Amino acid sequence: MKRLRLSLTGKVLFLVGSLIFFQLGSIFFLMYLQGQAEEEAQRALKAHDISNRINLITQDVYRIWELVDNAPTEILKPSSFYTSQFAPVMFKLRREYFELDKIAGDDPDLHRSMQASSQSLNEAQLVIESVLKDFELHNISNILSHYEATREHLRDLFKRTLTGEFALISEHERKFVESSDIRQAANRKQESDAIIAICLVDTLGAFVIAFFLVKDITLRLSVLSDNAKRLARHAPLHTRISGHDEISELDGSFHQMAQDLDEAAQAKQELVNMITHDLRSPLTAIRGTLELFKTANVSTEQEKGKRLIDLADRNSFRMMGLINDLLDIEKINSGMMTINCEEVCLAEIFENVKLSVDAWISESGIDIKIQDTDLFVRGDPDKLERVLFNLVSNSIKFSPPKSIITLSAAEHEGKKVQISVADEGKGIGADQLRGVFERFRQAHAGEAKGGSGLGLTICKSIVELHGGNIWATSEVGKGTTFHFTIPAS
Repeated sequence: MKRLRLSLTGKVLFLVGSLIFFQLGSIFFLMYLQGQAEEEAQRALKAHDISNRINLITQDVYRIWELVDNAPTEILKPSSFYTSQFAPVMFKLRREYFELDKIAGDDPDLHRSMQASSQSLNEAQLVIESVLKDFELHNISNILSHYEATREHLRDLFKRTLTGEFALISEHERKFVESSDIRQAANRKQESDAIIAICLVDTLGAFVIAFFLVKDITLRLSVLSDNAKRLARHAPLHTRISGHDEISELDGSFHQMAQDLDEAAQAKQELVNMITHDLRSPLTAIRGTLELFKTANVSTEQEKGKRLIDLADRNSFRMMGLINDLLDIEKINSGMMTINCEEVCLAEIFENVKLSVDAWISESGIDIKIQDTDLFVRGDPDKLERVLFNLVSNSIKFSPPKSIITLSAAEHEGKKVQISVADEGKGIGADQLRGVFERFRQAHAGEAKGGSGLGLTICKSIVELHGGNIWATSEVGKGTTFHFTIPAS
């Protein structure tokens, strides 16, 4: 199974997010417990109210029965009994039933018991009203003859009004109220336990995050800090930090920087060796020539003396070119190289470059061909001449005798002029062509042609300072062409 790779930011967000998610879940859980407690309290209040209402109904039913059972028949005044005693109690009883019905809500058992109780009460009311009607009609004999039967019928109806199920519901609600305190206490204990558990988990989460910060960040940062000290004193670095987050990437970059510094130091040593060799050779030749003039009677008019002077001149020129390359690359590195732009005639630049290498191409048996041009560019004439001289010199080094180097210029898109230096040398392979403008890189490094390996790098920097581009095209066995663009005047 592929291991999940998280950045340092992702790890921190995951840990903090997990803790926040747990806290949100804990809040919802506590809200749920609070809701349960509120629901329990409301249920207890409802049960208490139901029990009270049933008790009131029971009391009122007994009161009606007492009124009916204790009324002396010989002095009973029906209208007074109904209006002053029976009707108010019945009205109150009906109101109690109505209130109980509202409290009952959707309780089917209570509704069923209320319906049966109310039906019995209605029947009892009808019987009492029937007896009162007989009183009003003076049917005393009828009342007396059915007195006991009517009395037992009413007793039975009032008993049915207070059904056993009704009483059971009242008792159940009463017991529910009594046990509610226990349940509410249990709910409060559950809430307190949940709060304690949440605090413990939050504390543990804080310790986990702190442990992660110390182990996965602080300790690894200390390794980076120690690596910086080791790099300063050129000591070996610690093993690369494992992982795939920002710290491991930074450590990887640190190791890569150390490797680049080692390579730069190696390149610097190679440059020193190269400079030592390239400066020593021409200096030896110049010194030998001067020694000959000092110890021998050699006239400068003689052919041998002329050759020796030419040899010393070429070697001093070579030394000067190498020193100029080193000075220019240092200016480029420090950002101190500047250009002084003016209108430049390309035909004059081409001729000046040809004159500068005239003696060299004569020795090499190479010819320089300049295509006619009337184009002008906006640039630094000395710097442009330097670019062309470096490109032509590079072509001379790798061109065979009797070959031709061509200088040309043509209009280019974007109000620029494209200048080209083409030779008929052995060409450059595609794998080497991409790196010819890098420092200390030579397309034919195995051939002892001299030079610092900085000429093309300097050309690239000068062209880019002018706002142009430089590139090369080549075909192995047929030659190489260097192109660069300069703003048109």
